[in-house]
Amino acid sequence: MSSQKIQFSCSRSLILTNLHPDRNFKKSILDVGFYNGDLYQSYLYFKSDDSYENYIIISAILRLYVKKQISNGMTNTLYIYPLEQKFNRFTTFNNMPEVSNEFIEFNIHDCDKWLDIDITSLFDNNDNILKNGMLLKSNGDADSLVRFYSNLVSNYKIVPKLFLEYYTENNFNDGRYVEVRKRVFILDFEGEEVTQPINVERMIQGTFFINNLSTSDLNAKIEVSFDLSTWVGEQEVNVSANSNDVLVAQYYGKYYRVVLSSPGNTASVEIKFIYQVYK
Repeated sequence: MSSQKIQFSCSRSLILTNLHPDRNFKKSILDVGFYNGDLYQSYLYFKSDDSYENYIIISAILRLYVKKQISNGMTNTLYIYPLEQKFNRFTTFNNMPEVSNEFIEFNIHDCDKWLDIDITSLFDNNDNILKNGMLLKSNGDADSLVRFYSNLVSNYKIVPKLFLEYYTENNFNDGRYVEVRKRVFILDFEGEEVTQPINVERMIQGTFFINNLSTSDLNAKIEVSFDLSTWVGEQEVNVSANSNDVLVAQYYGKYYRVVLSSPGNTASVEIKFIYQVYK
């Protein structure tokens, strides 16, 4: 039995800002962050049919095209939240839909290029992204704004897209066969960095291979969580400059992530997570 893949394009979007708290805006550009002291956040919806209710999501990638960013020397950190309620033409800064407690954090480093964001963990027992949509926002309070293309841009190729890999409930229960999968993270950071969470609910076993590409040592530690809010640290290794090591979680949790630190140094690392799942 093999998984199936499907692609959805963004069909609706809105921009909200406290500068105009009783209005919303539909533009070819989505603004997220702060500018001149005003907050901007954007909503996305991906049109699908009701068949998604039978999906068991094993991979979800959100693809956005970054047009421009204003960072003032800082890293732009943004967040994605599933919506608990739909947004519509009555949605404003003073009338916003409820959002989920779960979120994905991601950083913006480059402009005028695609950005693929792994949001698989947001689909864990939750179909709100396909049902209601998602919110893109910043939690900062300094001028730091990112602009993405929306569904209203004339070039279809740069419209936001959602790529899903899934089983249906019927074929998932037909039998259990083991498949080997791989996740790769390539990170450049200064001081400390954290990988995106990985949903390991259906994992049998897995190993993190840490390849330190830096000229200085770094520490790598696995953290385990059951809800994406409470993280517990466990195994930790010191990886010498230009060398490799491995990490294997000792405890089962629904989510894993790796915390990297190299105090006072700029570091570069490649992490490969090789794991077995039931397919």
